[in-house]
Amino acid sequence: MLPSFFIIGVMKGGTTSLFEYLGQHPEIELPREKEIMYFSRHYRRSINFYRSFFQKAQPNKITGEASTIYFLNPHVPARIKKDFPNAKIILLLRDPIKRAYSNYNMIKAVDPGKTFEEALELDKKRCDPLESKFLTSLYNPPVTYEAFNYLKKGLYYEQLSEWLKYYSIDDLLILKSEDFYKNTNAELKKVYQYLGIKEVYPEDTEARNSRKYQTPLSEETYERLKAYFHEDQLKLQELLGENFKWW
Repeated sequence: MLPSFFIIGVMKGGTTSLFEYLGQHPEIELPREKEIMYFSRHYRRSINFYRSFFQKAQPNKITGEASTIYFLNPHVPARIKKDFPNAKIILLLRDPIKRAYSNYNMIKAVDPGKTFEEALELDKKRCDPLESKFLTSLYNPPVTYEAFNYLKKGLYYEQLSEWLKYYSIDDLLILKSEDFYKNTNAELKKVYQYLGIKEVYPEDTEARNSRKYQTPLSEETYERLKAYFHEDQLKLQELLGENFKWW
C-alpha cells in the first residue's frame, strides 16, 4: 500500500492532530511515523524505502502521510503529482503570525534568539542567504532554512501558487486551523467526504502538540507583523474567500 492522501502542512497548523485523528478511523491505516519527508529530503532514495513506512497498511484500507515541509518546498508538488496523480491533498492554514510564534516556541531551545523578536532578526542573517540554495536544491534542502524561517513559512499565497501549477484549487482541501480546533467534527466531516470514507469520528480529540507559552506574543509585535503579511493575505483572501482572513 502507498498513500492516497497527503497532509502537506502547515507546520504548527494542527497537522499532528489531524494525522492522529485519522489514525483512529477504521478505514485508515497510517504509516509508522509522521514527517517522512520523502518528497522533499529523501526523493533520490528508492520507492521501496518509501514503501517500508507503510508495511502495516491492509488492502481494505487507505493510507496517507503528513509532512509539513511539503507545502514550503517548491519541488514537492510536481513530484507528488507525477508519482501519485490521483492523491488527495489536505492543507491546514493558521494565522501566520501565531503560526510563526508557535514555531519559535517549539524550537526556541535551539534558537540563539532570546526572544521571538531577536529570532526574527536572526532569520534575516541565517535564512535569507540560503534561499537560493533551498529553491534550487533537488535533494538536500538546507535544514536551517526549513527549521527556522518563521515568517516566510506564513506566506501562504506564495507557496500555494506553486501547488496550483499542478493542481486546481478544487482539487485541494484547504482548512482553516482555527475552525479545525473550534469545530473539530465539522471540519473532520469535510475531510471524510473528501477522502470518500464513512463519518466515524474519533473518541480522542485532544489537541496534539499544543503548549502554553511562558511569554505571550506581544500585541506590539503582532501589529507590526501584519504589514509583512498584508499583501500575501489579500491575495489569499481573493483566492480562498473571506474566511481566510485573520485580521
